[in-house]
Amino acid sequence: MNASANLSLVKARAQFGIPQVTGFFLGLYAFAGLLHFGFAGFWAAVFVRATSGIAAAALVTLGTYSLMQAFPPKAKPLSA
Repeated sequence: MNASANLSLVKARAQFGIPQVTGFFLGLYAFAGLLHFGFAGFWAAVFVRATSGIAAAALVTLGTYSLMQAFPPKAKPLSA
């Protein structure tokens, strides 16, 4: 789920911004975890694992973005 989510989140990150998309998917993951407490079962576990992969894909991008902010402007890649 992580690899496919990373490819499908490209447009959302470009349109809404990396921090907003990451915050939304972390909220969705927290909701899925709470939902799993009430409705423990196979499909709830699958939903938690899927949202975990999507949130991880968003967090990897946010981590890379934050790391790039530490570089001096000359070392950053060019962005159009």
